[in-house]
Amino acid sequence: MYSRDDVELALYALEEGMGARGAAELVGCGVTAVREWSRGHLPHSVAGCGSLRGGCARSRPGRRTEAVAMARSDEAEDRGAGLYDAPATGPLSGLSPDQVENRLLRAVLDDLKAGGSLPGLTSNRSKAELGERLRRETGLPLRPIARFLGISKSSYEYWGRRLADGSACAPDEADELGGEVERVFREEGRCARGYRFVHARLAEELGRPVVFCQHDLSRMVTN
Repeated sequence: MYSRDDVELALYALEEGMGARGAAELVGCGVTAVREWSRGHLPHSVAGCGSLRGGCARSRPGRRTEAVAMARSDEAEDRGAGLYDAPATGPLSGLSPDQVENRLLRAVLDDLKAGGSLPGLTSNRSKAELGERLRRETGLPLRPIARFLGISKSSYEYWGRRLADGSACAPDEADELGGEVERVFREEGRCARGYRFVHARLAEELGRPVVFCQHDLSRMVTN
Protein backbone atom coordinates (compact mmCIF):
# COMPACT_ATOMS: atom_id res chain seq x y z
CA MET A 1 0.00 0.00 0.00
CA TYR A 2 1.36 3.42 -0.98
CA SER A 3 1.50 6.31 1.46
CA ARG A 4 0.36 9.88 0.99
CA ASP A 5 4.02 10.94 0.66
CA ASP A 6 4.53 8.44 -2.18
CA VAL A 7 1.53 9.79 -4.09
CA GLU A 8 2.50 13.43 -3.50
CA LEU A 9 6.06 12.81 -4.69
CA ALA A 10 4.92 11.03 -7.86
CA LEU A 11 2.43 13.78 -8.74
CA TYR A 12 4.99 16.50 -8.10
CA ALA A 13 7.49 14.71 -10.36
CA LEU A 14 4.87 14.66 -13.14
CA GLU A 15 4.21 18.38 -12.65
CA GLU A 16 7.95 19.03 -13.05
CA GLY A 17 7.92 17.34 -16.45
CA MET A 18 9.11 13.86 -15.52
CA GLY A 19 7.44 10.98 -17.34
CA ALA A 20 5.31 8.35 -15.62
CA ARG A 21 8.11 5.78 -15.78
CA GLY A 22 10.64 8.16 -14.25
CA ALA A 23 8.21 9.16 -11.50
CA ALA A 24 7.52 5.49 -10.76
CA GLU A 25 11.26 4.76 -10.45
CA LEU A 26 11.73 7.81 -8.22
CA VAL A 27 9.02 6.64 -5.81
CA GLY A 28 9.56 2.90 -6.19
CA CYS A 29 6.10 1.99 -7.44
CA GLY A 30 4.46 0.75 -10.63
CA VAL A 31 3.98 2.89 -13.75
CA THR A 32 0.30 1.95 -13.88
CA ALA A 33 -0.21 3.27 -10.35
CA VAL A 34 1.37 6.61 -11.24
CA ARG A 35 -0.85 6.97 -14.31
CA GLU A 36 -3.94 6.22 -12.23
CA TRP A 37 -2.93 8.80 -9.63
CA SER A 38 -2.37 11.41 -12.35
CA ARG A 39 -5.98 10.92 -13.44
CA GLY A 40 -7.22 11.53 -9.91
CA HIS A 41 -7.80 7.84 -9.07
CA LEU A 42 -6.09 7.88 -5.69
CA PRO A 43 -5.59 4.94 -3.30
CA HIS A 44 -8.32 4.48 -0.69
CA SER A 45 -5.73 5.03 2.04
CA VAL A 46 -5.02 8.53 0.65
CA ALA A 47 -8.25 9.72 -0.94
CA GLY A 48 -9.90 10.78 2.31
CA CYS A 49 -7.03 12.61 4.04
CA GLY A 50 -6.96 15.97 2.29
CA SER A 51 -5.60 17.46 -0.90
CA LEU A 52 -2.25 16.33 -2.23
CA ARG A 53 0.34 18.99 -2.88
CA GLY A 54 1.71 18.74 -6.40
CA GLY A 55 -1.37 16.94 -7.69
CA CYS A 56 -4.11 19.53 -7.35
CA ALA A 57 -4.16 20.35 -11.06
CA ARG A 58 -4.74 16.70 -11.87
CA SER A 59 -7.22 15.89 -9.14
CA ARG A 60 -10.98 16.26 -9.07
CA PRO A 61 -12.36 19.84 -8.68
CA GLY A 62 -13.74 19.03 -5.22
CA ARG A 63 -10.23 18.73 -3.86
CA ARG A 64 -9.75 22.49 -3.91
CA THR A 65 -11.88 22.80 -0.76
CA GLU A 66 -9.88 19.97 0.83
CA ALA A 67 -6.65 21.84 0.00
CA VAL A 68 -7.71 24.81 2.15
CA ALA A 69 -8.72 22.52 5.02
CA MET A 70 -5.45 20.61 4.81
CA ALA A 71 -3.36 23.80 4.79
CA ARG A 72 -5.15 25.02 7.92
CA SER A 73 -4.66 21.64 9.55
CA ASP A 74 -0.92 21.74 8.83
CA GLU A 75 -0.63 25.23 10.30
CA ALA A 76 -2.46 24.18 13.46
CA GLU A 77 -0.23 21.13 13.79
CA ASP A 78 2.88 23.26 13.41
CA ARG A 79 1.75 25.63 16.13
CA GLY A 80 0.97 22.81 18.51
CA ALA A 81 4.06 20.73 17.84
CA GLY A 82 6.66 23.42 18.52
CA LEU A 83 8.00 23.80 14.98
CA TYR A 84 11.31 25.34 16.04
CA ASP A 85 11.91 23.37 19.22
CA ALA A 86 15.62 22.60 19.48
CA PRO A 87 16.65 18.94 19.01
CA ALA A 88 17.84 17.05 22.09
CA THR A 89 21.36 16.73 20.69
CA GLY A 90 23.52 18.66 18.23
CA PRO A 91 24.71 22.26 17.87
CA LEU A 92 21.25 23.75 18.56
CA SER A 93 20.59 21.72 21.71
CA GLY A 94 19.42 23.93 24.57
CA LEU A 95 18.40 26.92 22.42
CA SER A 96 14.96 28.50 22.61
CA PRO A 97 12.61 28.29 19.58
CA ASP A 98 13.29 31.97 18.81
CA GLN A 99 17.03 31.34 18.84
CA VAL A 100 16.64 28.34 16.53
CA GLU A 101 14.59 30.40 14.07
CA ASN A 102 17.17 33.20 14.16
CA ARG A 103 19.97 30.73 13.43
CA LEU A 104 18.05 29.47 10.40
CA LEU A 105 17.36 32.99 9.20
CA ARG A 106 21.02 33.97 9.44
CA ALA A 107 22.08 30.86 7.53
CA VAL A 108 19.57 31.55 4.76
CA LEU A 109 20.59 35.19 4.45
CA ASP A 110 24.27 34.25 4.30
CA ASP A 111 23.52 31.75 1.55
CA LEU A 112 21.48 34.26 -0.47
CA LYS A 113 24.15 36.94 -0.16
CA ALA A 114 26.85 34.52 -1.29
CA GLY A 115 24.83 33.49 -4.35
CA GLY A 116 23.56 36.95 -5.21
CA SER A 117 19.97 35.71 -5.08
CA LEU A 118 16.73 37.27 -3.99
CA PRO A 119 14.47 35.15 -1.75
CA GLY A 120 11.52 35.34 -4.15
CA LEU A 121 13.63 34.07 -7.05
CA THR A 122 15.22 31.14 -5.24
CA SER A 123 14.34 27.89 -7.02
CA ASN A 124 13.06 24.80 -5.25
CA ARG A 125 16.27 23.05 -6.28
CA SER A 126 18.32 25.70 -4.44
CA LYS A 127 16.01 25.53 -1.43
CA ALA A 128 16.48 21.76 -1.26
CA GLU A 129 20.27 22.12 -1.48
CA LEU A 130 20.24 24.74 1.27
CA GLY A 131 17.81 22.65 3.31
CA GLU A 132 20.15 19.67 3.29
CA ARG A 133 23.02 21.85 4.49
CA LEU A 134 20.83 23.27 7.26
CA ARG A 135 19.77 19.78 8.34
CA ARG A 136 23.40 18.67 8.57
CA GLU A 137 24.51 21.77 10.42
CA THR A 138 21.58 22.13 12.83
CA GLY A 139 20.31 18.59 13.35
CA LEU A 140 16.72 19.77 12.80
CA PRO A 141 14.25 17.41 11.10
CA LEU A 142 12.83 18.00 7.63
CA ARG A 143 9.49 19.55 8.62
CA PRO A 144 10.71 22.82 10.23
CA ILE A 145 13.43 23.24 7.60
CA ALA A 146 10.97 22.86 4.70
CA ARG A 147 8.40 25.13 6.35
CA PHE A 148 11.02 27.79 7.05
CA LEU A 149 12.28 27.77 3.44
CA GLY A 150 8.76 27.89 2.01
CA ILE A 151 8.95 24.61 0.11
CA SER A 152 6.49 21.73 0.27
CA LYS A 153 7.62 18.37 1.61
CA SER A 154 6.93 16.68 -1.75
CA SER A 155 8.95 19.29 -3.65
CA TYR A 156 11.80 19.04 -1.14
CA GLU A 157 11.91 15.25 -1.39
CA TYR A 158 11.69 15.36 -5.20
CA TRP A 159 14.71 17.61 -5.55
CA GLY A 160 16.54 15.92 -2.69
CA ARG A 161 16.33 12.54 -4.42
CA ARG A 162 17.30 13.96 -7.80
CA LEU A 163 20.31 15.75 -6.32
CA ALA A 164 21.32 12.59 -4.47
CA ASP A 165 21.19 10.34 -7.54
CA GLY A 166 22.75 12.91 -9.88
CA SER A 167 19.72 13.23 -12.17
CA ALA A 168 19.20 16.94 -11.41
CA CYS A 169 20.48 19.29 -14.06
CA ALA A 170 23.43 21.34 -12.80
CA PRO A 171 22.89 25.13 -12.98
CA ASP A 172 25.47 25.61 -15.75
CA GLU A 173 23.99 22.68 -17.69
CA ALA A 174 20.54 24.24 -17.45
CA ASP A 175 21.97 27.52 -18.74
CA GLU A 176 23.38 25.72 -21.78
CA LEU A 177 19.82 24.84 -22.78
CA GLY A 178 18.76 28.48 -22.53
CA GLY A 179 19.03 29.35 -26.22
CA GLU A 180 17.17 26.24 -27.34
CA VAL A 181 14.49 26.71 -24.70
CA GLU A 182 13.87 30.31 -25.75
CA ARG A 183 13.77 29.33 -29.46
CA VAL A 184 11.05 26.74 -28.90
CA PHE A 185 9.20 29.00 -26.46
CA ARG A 186 9.03 31.82 -29.02
CA GLU A 187 8.38 29.52 -32.00
CA GLU A 188 6.51 31.18 -34.89
CA GLY A 189 6.70 34.52 -33.13
CA ARG A 190 4.35 33.44 -30.37
CA CYS A 191 5.11 33.44 -26.66
CA ALA A 192 2.44 31.00 -25.61
CA ARG A 193 4.34 27.72 -25.54
CA GLY A 194 3.90 25.98 -22.21
CA TYR A 195 6.47 24.15 -20.13
CA ARG A 196 5.32 20.68 -21.18
CA PHE A 197 5.40 21.55 -24.89
CA VAL A 198 8.90 23.04 -24.66
CA HIS A 199 10.18 20.10 -22.61
CA ALA A 200 8.77 17.47 -25.00
CA ARG A 201 9.90 19.29 -28.17
CA LEU A 202 13.50 19.70 -26.97
CA ALA A 203 13.72 16.06 -25.88
CA GLU A 204 12.48 15.03 -29.33
CA GLU A 205 14.84 17.35 -31.20
CA LEU A 206 17.94 16.48 -29.15
CA GLY A 207 17.16 12.76 -29.03
CA ARG A 208 17.84 12.57 -25.30
CA PRO A 209 16.15 13.43 -22.01
CA VAL A 210 16.36 17.09 -21.03
CA VAL A 211 16.11 18.19 -17.43
CA PHE A 212 14.88 21.63 -16.48
CA CYS A 213 11.99 22.81 -14.34
CA GLN A 214 9.34 25.49 -14.77
CA HIS A 215 11.46 27.91 -12.72
CA ASP A 216 14.34 27.41 -15.20
CA LEU A 217 11.99 28.08 -18.13
CA SER A 218 10.80 31.35 -16.59
CA ARG A 219 14.37 32.44 -15.89
CA MET A 220 15.62 31.54 -19.37
CA VAL A 221 12.94 33.41 -21.30
CA THR A 222 12.89 36.54 -19.12
CA ASN A 223 16.63 37.20 -18.90
